[in-house]
Amino acid sequence: MTLKLIILFLIVGYTVGYRIASEVCPLPSSLKPNYDFNWKSKSNEWSNTQAETSYIMLALSWSPTFCASLSQSARENKFQCHPSNSFGLIVHGLWPQALKAPNVRAHPRNCRDEPQLNATFVKRYFCIMPDEDLVQGEWEKHGK
Repeated sequence: MTLKLIILFLIVGYTVGYRIASEVCPLPSSLKPNYDFNWKSKSNEWSNTQAETSYIMLALSWSPTFCASLSQSARENKFQCHPSNSFGLIVHGLWPQALKAPNVRAHPRNCRDEPQLNATFVKRYFCIMPDEDLVQGEWEKHGK
């Protein structure tokens, strides 16, 4: 399962233009020191380690709508919303899904507490997934 997710993530990265994007997308000078995701501290999170994975869903997000939903101060603190950046569609994640899930809680989610991803790895995909909290959170929610 893990190998399949890694292979899919690599294919998606190249498909949406990782190499081109990395040449034209200025990276932030540094990442936050702590972007680890702790789902147990979130009241709207849950864990489902028993669900079978039937397929992987590629979830995309439209940055202009996301940024417009934030307050001005929140937009200024988000790399993808900064006025000097112009993101359109970004990768929100690759999610394992259960084909016959009766509701959202029936899909695999938060199956393991993973350590914080290496900053080099996060930066490699920053131009298609421009937020270290997003990368880490999606990895922990859906990555294994």
